[in-house]
Amino acid sequence: MMRIIIVVLSFIIVGLFAVLWKYQRQIKDICRQLHFLKEHDSNMRIMTDIRWGNLSELCKELNEILQQQKLERRAYMRKEREISETYTNLSHDIRTPLTSLDDIFSCWKKVRMSQIRVDIFRLFRSGLRASKIC
Repeated sequence: MMRIIIVVLSFIIVGLFAVLWKYQRQIKDICRQLHFLKEHDSNMRIMTDIRWGNLSELCKELNEILQQQKLERRAYMRKEREISETYTNLSHDIRTPLTSLDDIFSCWKKVRMSQIRVDIFRLFRSGLRASKIC
């Protein structure tokens, strides 16, 4: 009778070690999958071979967290793109009037330089020296 109990308990212990070993392998596999997802932008979901116990619930929760993180990342990228486009448009809106003003000042400078040249030419013709202009 004692031998039967020892044999039964031995099988239970071996079975528990097998379950523990399977859990440990599954946890290592989940860690490997998480590491892959951390390194790569992928639509992969955490998968598990064990459907009983809390590991399947853990994988479900991890997948929900990963999905939420992906949605937040997309929203962040969309906002960054909108900000970049706003800066680009603002830059263009500022550059357009500045370019017009630059053209106006450039023309004014050319006209002014032409006028100064005419004035200098007149001064030389009248016999004055150009150094008296300033």
